[in-house]
Amino acid sequence: MLLYYSSTTYQFKSIFQGVSTLTEVALTRVFGRLSIPSFFYVSYFPDVGSHYGIRNIGTLGKIFRYEVFLDTQELFKHFSWREKKGTLAINSIMDFYGAFGYYGLIIGNITLGFFIGGLDVLLNKLEKNTVNLVFIIFCFVFAYYLSQASFARSLLGYGFFFFVLCWVYLQKRFKIKLR
Repeated sequence: MLLYYSSTTYQFKSIFQGVSTLTEVALTRVFGRLSIPSFFYVSYFPDVGSHYGIRNIGTLGKIFRYEVFLDTQELFKHFSWREKKGTLAINSIMDFYGAFGYYGLIIGNITLGFFIGGLDVLLNKLEKNTVNLVFIIFCFVFAYYLSQASFARSLLGYGFFFFVLCWVYLQKRFKIKLR
């Protein structure tokens, strides 16, 4: 809570008011922002709209020239009674469901588990030097983004793939040193 407070412009008259407000913010982020959209996805797909497959990946939409389905905006518009535009924060687990249904939920999460497990094995075998430590820190950031965005957005949109390319480039002669 102290980190959150230090990064905001909140002004509190007392410690009690500060703790109360910051606790409310933290709880609404966890239960409101991250949990409730999952119920929206289960309610919306496939009853209201069909599963979208890979149509929500903007980069592929530009390459293959198809209209991108803005799933988080569409669901916000469907479930909100306000005229404001907005989006939902959906995690990678529920994005697999929104994209491919229950089969996507099962297969996508098994794939994600193998990917994270393989990444963990790689991180444990890396030599501990400055470049590799920065890579390890960025992997933690990537894992955080998985709780906020789809797997594809975390890989491409939030820079994990680009950072891996930079990390490989920074290694001497493209040789990755393992312990």
